[in-house]
Amino acid sequence: MELVTIGQFSKVCWLSIKALRLYDELGLLEPSFIDPRTGYRYYEPAQASRARAIALLRSLDMPLLDIKDLLAESDPDKLRSKLEAHHADLESRLRDHQYMLRRVEQLMKRGELVSYEITVKEIEPTHVVGAIVDTTPEGISTDAPAVYHQLYDSLT
Repeated sequence: MELVTIGQFSKVCWLSIKALRLYDELGLLEPSFIDPRTGYRYYEPAQASRARAIALLRSLDMPLLDIKDLLAESDPDKLRSKLEAHHADLESRLRDHQYMLRRVEQLMKRGELVSYEITVKEIEPTHVVGAIVDTTPEGISTDAPAVYHQLYDSLT
């Protein structure tokens, strides 16, 4: 069996040694042999295609754990489905970044970050109804309706 050092494999695959060590640690691309005495990692040239697939998917901003799942998938329909999910995620992030770009363009046109004008006015005293709710962001949708009902009942 022909083996190459991690340094040689790194050059062939255009991946850093640090990346290869991480991929080994995550179980994405394990060396064919690790010398028990020195700890040196050795790879088979045939592993280069998997290494390049990982590099390709990373260049598409796919998370490493998703890459691991994708590479373990043998069903073409499930593989396609996982790629479609990543495509949808990229589209969502693109929309978010397009929104941020528009906001930056608005700021550039204004030439300033914040332009609030504060005016202090005195108003007549008025009645206010309120409630304090101890909840979490996840619980607000379930806790708020009861509070709304309490407020409504107090007004009628």
